[in-house]
Amino acid sequence: MLPSLRMKKVEGKDYIWDPTRQKYLQMQPEEFVRQLLIAYLANVHCIPIGRMKSEVGIKLNRTGKRCDLIVFDKTGKPFLLAECKSFEKMDIVLTAEQIERYNIEVKANCLLITNGPKSYFFKREAGSKIFLPKENIDLSEYS
Repeated sequence: MLPSLRMKKVEGKDYIWDPTRQKYLQMQPEEFVRQLLIAYLANVHCIPIGRMKSEVGIKLNRTGKRCDLIVFDKTGKPFLLAECKSFEKMDIVLTAEQIERYNIEVKANCLLITNGPKSYFFKREAGSKIFLPKENIDLSEYS
C-alpha cells in the first residue's frame, strides 16, 4: 500500500502520521514537509518506507544532531540525505552548509534540501567528493 498523509486532531492539536517511526507526531511546519517528502519518495520513486529513517541522530564534533531524513539503498548504505524546512523559511546557503556538515558523518551520494514547493537536489560526481546541483531528482539507480 502506498503511503498517503494521515492526520488527526486531538484536544485541538493537529497530528500527522510518520510511517518511518510508526506514530503520530504533533504537526509542525517542517514535519509536514518531511511527511510530504516521504510520501513523494515512496509514491513517485518507489522507495520502500522501510528504507527511510526520520530524525536520525548523529554525532558531529561531539555534539548530537538530527538528520531530517536518510534514505538507504538495498544494501543498507545511506544514499540520500534530506533536510526539510518550513514553507516560509529556507536560507539555502545556511541549509546547504548544515547538510554538508551532516553528510560528513552520513556519507550519502545524494543531498536534497526542500521546503515543499522549492527543492534543491545535489549528486556526488562519480569518484569525486564534489556535489553538483541537478535539475531533476533522479534516484532510479537506488530504488
